[in-house]
Amino acid sequence: MPETSGGAIIARMLEQEGVENCFGIVDGTYTQLFAHCVEQGIEMVSPRHEAIAAHMAGAYARLTPGVHPPCKIPPRFSPASR
Repeated sequence: MPETSGGAIIARMLEQEGVENCFGIVDGTYTQLFAHCVEQGIEMVSPRHEAIAAHMAGAYARLTPGVHPPCKIPPRFSPASR
């Protein structure tokens, strides 16, 4: 059985929920998630700062129908916190 990453599972879930865009910063923590989101056809929007990503996601959600999540993993769950 081939291994499946957490990023692949989350990307599939987002795609099944109809997510078309995801806002966040591409770094080592999110590489697999972002790569699999792109494979699923989800557009990744990566500004220079995570606060800007949250504001962009909020504005985009208010202006367009659909689900537009900011991609942020709480620090206690990120590999860097271990």
